[in-house]
Amino acid sequence: MKIRPLFLILAILANIIMISTFTYAWFANNQIYIIDTVGMSKVQYFAKGIGTESDPYIISNAQHLYSLSKLNEMGLMTQKYYFKIADPNTGNPVTIDFNDSELPTQYQTLFKPIGDHIYPFIGYIEGNQSVIKNVKINGSLKQDIGFFGLIGDDAVVQNFFLEKPIIYSNPLSSDSRLGFHSHGVSNSDSYSTGFIAGHVLTSATLEKVYVIEPTINSGTNQYYNSSKYGLIGNTSENASSDDGGLSNAYYFELTSQWVHAFVTKSLQLDAITPIFVQTGQRIGTVLSINSNGQAVITNNSINNNYYTISTLRVSYSSSFTNPVYLYDLLVELGYIDPTQGANYNRKNLDVVGGITIDNVANTMSFSVSYTSYNSPLYNQIFNARLYRNTIILYVRATGESILGQMTASFGSNAELRYIPGFTADSTQLTGYRYIENRSWKNKNDLFPYPGGSGATVPIDIKNAFAAVKEEPDGSMRVINPNIVIPDYYVYVLGISNSQVSSINSVFFRYVPASSDEFSALYDVDVINNVNEILTNPNYINSDLYFSYYLGINQTLIVRNLKAFDISGEVYRYYITGHNPGSSYIFFDLANISRKRIEIYVNNQLVVSNTNKATTLRFSSSGITINTS
Repeated sequence: MKIRPLFLILAILANIIMISTFTYAWFANNQIYIIDTVGMSKVQYFAKGIGTESDPYIISNAQHLYSLSKLNEMGLMTQKYYFKIADPNTGNPVTIDFNDSELPTQYQTLFKPIGDHIYPFIGYIEGNQSVIKNVKINGSLKQDIGFFGLIGDDAVVQNFFLEKPIIYSNPLSSDSRLGFHSHGVSNSDSYSTGFIAGHVLTSATLEKVYVIEPTINSGTNQYYNSSKYGLIGNTSENASSDDGGLSNAYYFELTSQWVHAFVTKSLQLDAITPIFVQTGQRIGTVLSINSNGQAVITNNSINNNYYTISTLRVSYSSSFTNPVYLYDLLVELGYIDPTQGANYNRKNLDVVGGITIDNVANTMSFSVSYTSYNSPLYNQIFNARLYRNTIILYVRATGESILGQMTASFGSNAELRYIPGFTADSTQLTGYRYIENRSWKNKNDLFPYPGGSGATVPIDIKNAFAAVKEEPDGSMRVINPNIVIPDYYVYVLGISNSQVSSINSVFFRYVPASSDEFSALYDVDVINNVNEILTNPNYINSDLYFSYYLGINQTLIVRNLKAFDISGEVYRYYITGHNPGSSYIFFDLANISRKRIEIYVNNQLVVSNTNKATTLRFSSSGITINTS
């Protein structure tokens, strides 16, 4: 059949129009992307640009930011694109206000974090000193929640202001967590929230991003939710909360009631579903409750297999396929309240077998057997199980000689002491403290605990038993701290007199973190207004960060405000929404530069100080406040 030229041209045009319409319809409908442009015209996602370094996409209004969030969520930003927030004509900074009454509703209710656990943001954003105001972030179905969700490898985000953002981080227990990644806590698929970003990977750059009066709202929290730094929920570079990071860096406590509960809950689980320890024995053989209701951590008749809470790995099979830490398993299955992490943490504190825990008398009883304790050797794996009848403390190195404080409550017959491993200059022991079979002679070889029951004493590195680096598998390798900077100093605490003695509780408080530990945060801060930065080229970061941890069915709203009164600048934290009758919430504040802070709980001032560390614990008995 012969086709006339005119008809041929019309047919080609019709096909072009049909293809364009189909492509647009697929993009708009299949991806559920709400846009304002209809018909056959090209959708304009940004003001101009092609996304290259020399010709970046220009973001000048709320729709462009919304486009960036949606396109990234769709997986259409999987290569490095460049963006600049600016006026498309002049290149000057802009102010984007999400409270503009002319904006579509979805910009207020459906704005998701930029980048997520499936498609991290990997682009380059030059903020150009622009201001983004009143944005409300919908964190639904996202793991990493903030204005940015997950900022990926080699991404760059810099140079803009967030004014009065509200970050809604309300995970539901029914939400799918498929594909979630670990945040380094016991609940590996937990949610992470920050004002600026939920999670920033180590190789990413985040700098010169400042927030004004931001809020995190976790008002309906049905799953574990935390923030390590407030401004940022998590980073891959710094220690997790299990590592003694910000959320655990200031105090934790070991009580006989908690150890007794640990044993009790472990045996309950073993009765329902048999679980096995490392030797292939059922857990009931190493954890037991005697006729007096006392808990013991080991059965000495089984090859002297002494165990510790932190090293006890278990499996549902005696072949030990993928064994897990018993503590983590109890948390995951709900036998142990994860909020006990501040009272016990398997990378901070340990109890070695041979101790009898009396829940009624509120004591932990230690028998004495120091003659077989071996000195730690460089490059060997530190094995806590070798030092039975002791409490072992792992304290993260801070670069200072005094790492924290310790207070113990014990009976009149007790002599709680440090067992030595290093001399004051951190060299391995020699001479009279060291004998050929590498074991300690008697109690005279022990460092004394300088003070009786209830006395507060420093945690000094000269009393450390060993200095260690953590291996990829979680084990601790003994190192020479004069050559290698340790991750932890290990302290071994035991009773030195010849009789069985009892301890009620031991309370530890770290020296607050140093500014070096927050180096990954670069120049990000809470400020009062943009002129504080724009008119002050020598602005000094406040080095003031907070962290929190929420368990299931807890609520927390945190608003942060930098203000000025007659005494000068003050940083105010407003905490609301919690229910003291049912919640156990951690809130920790690191104040490296000793700024003046105020903390309000339900609009009541509860803290006003310049201390380097402040911790709040909300529980059924009220609020516990500690400072250092």
